[in-house]
Amino acid sequence: MEANFYHVYLNGNNYQDIFYTHHDFIQIINRMALAAHATDTKILAYLFHHNHFHLLVHTVSVPDFMHYFRMSLTHWFRRRYKIRGTVGMRKYGKHQVRSEEDLRDVLKYILRNEVRHGIASGPFEAKWSSINYYFRDEYDGCERNAGEREALNPGVNDSLLTDEEKIAHYLPRGKVLPADYLMGENGLILPGSFLDTEAVENMFVSYKEFIKEICSLSRREILLIDREKEISGDNSHIKRMVKDSELLDFTIHYINEHHSEKSLPTLSTKEKYAVAAVIRKIYKKATYKQLSRLLALPVSTIYRNIGKF
Repeated sequence: MEANFYHVYLNGNNYQDIFYTHHDFIQIINRMALAAHATDTKILAYLFHHNHFHLLVHTVSVPDFMHYFRMSLTHWFRRRYKIRGTVGMRKYGKHQVRSEEDLRDVLKYILRNEVRHGIASGPFEAKWSSINYYFRDEYDGCERNAGEREALNPGVNDSLLTDEEKIAHYLPRGKVLPADYLMGENGLILPGSFLDTEAVENMFVSYKEFIKEICSLSRREILLIDREKEISGDNSHIKRMVKDSELLDFTIHYINEHHSEKSLPTLSTKEKYAVAAVIRKIYKKATYKQLSRLLALPVSTIYRNIGKF
């Protein structure tokens, strides 16, 4: 069978958060890397949010890759948070990329996704993204940007983790680090080990051209913005006044102080409504949709229940 390019994405149920901590995202990337290695899949780009993710892959079988990846995530998720269920919606989305023009546009859409959702003001602010791994040896005079890139994501020249016991802590049980993979001291399999940067760099003339493209809207963004304006009016493009990431940071800190024996996913429904009430008192501009995504509660019941606390 012939390998093809695919845009693959997965949302949390009702777009609620499915990943919470720094350690969660390290585990996500590591397990994706191992899934790619096991299924002979090439990862061209990725971007992970708290409630969904996007991938650009080159593979013979998306189902084989996603089955391996999702099973690995589900096993870890159940052990870490002591709860049942799968990670994200039952069905993931995918579409085959059939032209070079579409390939560039999908790449731009993925790497700009935090800008698209109002989480970041620029694409290079995305922490759990592959954007900082292309053209690492060619900055075309963009010293400040290069410095930001190195600060966000350590390169292969930084300190590596070599202790097998420590490496195993960041891998699924019974798995070993492939011989051609490297792991940083923070436990992250270095994306340079598995990311097909050459395929991406070949789409652009230089790092300067890459920056120019990534800092402009993709066709998909333009279409979505136009569609949102048609449905909701011109105010649809206004960013949230409180970022989801800010609410999540506060919530985790609050739980550590008041429910130290629990984590966000293991709070009871009553405890979640109590946390929602605290958030609304402190962040008066936080919306009920944001609370729903954050706490995995139905929007329809949040308003009624937080009034009891």
